[in-house]
Amino acid sequence: MPILSYNSPSATNNVTSNITNHATNDTIVQMDDTLYSLISQDNWHWQILLIVIATIFLNYIVTKSLKKLEIQVKKTENVWDDALLQSAYLPIRLVGWLIGLTLVLAILHEKYNMYGIPLLFSQFRKIAFVVVIALFLYRLVSNIHKNIILPKHSQKPDSKLDPASIEAISKLLRISIVILTGLSILQVLGYSISGILAFGGMGGMAVGFAAKDLLANFFGGLIIYLDKPFKVGDWIRSPDRDIEGVVENIGWRVSRIRTFDKRPIYVPNSLFTNIIVENPSRMSHRRINETIGIRYADWQKMQSIVTDVKTMLIHHQGIDSTQTLICNFNAFNDSSIDFFIYTFTKTTDWVTYHKVKQDVLLKIFEIIDSHQAEIAFPTRTLTMDSTIIAHLQKHRRKTMPSFDIVSELPMQEVSNAVHNTEKEIATRFDFRGCDVKVTLNDKDKTIKIQGESDIHLSGVLGMLEKHFIKRSLDLQCMDVQDPTASGKFVYQLIKLKDELDKDTAKKINKTIKDSGLKVQSSIQGDKLRVTDKKRDKLQEVMQLVKSKSFGLPLQFNNFKD
Repeated sequence: MPILSYNSPSATNNVTSNITNHATNDTIVQMDDTLYSLISQDNWHWQILLIVIATIFLNYIVTKSLKKLEIQVKKTENVWDDALLQSAYLPIRLVGWLIGLTLVLAILHEKYNMYGIPLLFSQFRKIAFVVVIALFLYRLVSNIHKNIILPKHSQKPDSKLDPASIEAISKLLRISIVILTGLSILQVLGYSISGILAFGGMGGMAVGFAAKDLLANFFGGLIIYLDKPFKVGDWIRSPDRDIEGVVENIGWRVSRIRTFDKRPIYVPNSLFTNIIVENPSRMSHRRINETIGIRYADWQKMQSIVTDVKTMLIHHQGIDSTQTLICNFNAFNDSSIDFFIYTFTKTTDWVTYHKVKQDVLLKIFEIIDSHQAEIAFPTRTLTMDSTIIAHLQKHRRKTMPSFDIVSELPMQEVSNAVHNTEKEIATRFDFRGCDVKVTLNDKDKTIKIQGESDIHLSGVLGMLEKHFIKRSLDLQCMDVQDPTASGKFVYQLIKLKDELDKDTAKKINKTIKDSGLKVQSSIQGDKLRVTDKKRDKLQEVMQLVKSKSFGLPLQFNNFKD
């Protein structure tokens, strides 16, 4: 019969603990043996597998962490943390894979002792790290540029950011990063940087001489970015050149300006260093400077009118009374006594300014009318002796009212229009260096346009028509002939219609007869005379002729009542 022994609880616990510790030690030893066998050279494939798995796992952890961090930084108003995180996202992952690839190639080299791999991979690793750092810096500059010019940052009321300057700085930094990266890679590959820089210096001198205009435009654009005489969106004009419009783009070679008739103008940047540029977009106020004349018969009311007008300007909501404000009797004119207003509006907006100006002028009209005065218009009073009047009435010939229809061209106005066209040609950039001319022959009454292409002819013709209209010349007086070519030039002749020919006179005469208006009309040389007892019928004839087109500019003169 076995002898039963009794063990205390304390003894039992000690035994259990000894057994557990012994089992744990055995497990650790087995894990160490397994890990050692995995990292030994005989199990190199397991090493590579572990490195790949670890790289993938770390890449997953880094990606998740960056995404969570991105959610947090988006809640801030700071643009720098967003740009930094967005820029580091790809380079950090590339660094992880680069380290994993380095370990894998090291294991393969230890296993197979591959000749040339350490040196080749050492250079590759250095180049890869240079490229990763350059990629991070390039993305950082791009993301900062993008975040700064976002509407929520650039359109703040107190924002002093200039998108054009920011874009220029961003381009320079990115170009610098690319150049430095290329030089660093060449240095890693063993090339002498000093020799490359010396060659670049001599090449730069040659390029500078060959492309001086291009460099002048480049530095002109750089000066625009630094001095900021204007920015994209500004309305600019130059009194030196025919340049006026809204700046749409400031490039490194040319700047694009959109004129108010929606034509783009491409101006070389170097030009802005030699001309005066006016920037109306930066004006603080707009000026109203008007002269108003009242009749001499109302001279006693001038003082009260001027006082009321000045009071109105001071209390007007659209006028800035803190600026210069003048309203005074100014001059004795031929048909009026004049006072002027000189003041500034609060707004600089073109449309709003004209609304304010219109309201001011209408209120001035109301003030003049409230004083029972009138705005003067050109008049002339002729005083004749009563004996002369009696003599004229006695010997007046009783003739019927009449007028003449003629076609007369004021050649002085034509000459002015041609001269203004020549001046505009001299300021046009698209005609610079081209032999483009426009000449007037007074004797033959013709205008000749010379150019190097049909585009030149159409451009000059458009300018000529514009100046004809400005000089109140009817375009029907121009008989434009087809272009002709001779040598390297093309020509276009314009015949000027300066008299009423018989065929046109017959057409007008027939139109009057067919209208049913019982008036007398007859062709007298280069004019058509219309006669009738009633003046109203003559007015009807004038309206009839004006409503028709006869291919000639017609005038009515020599009206006799």
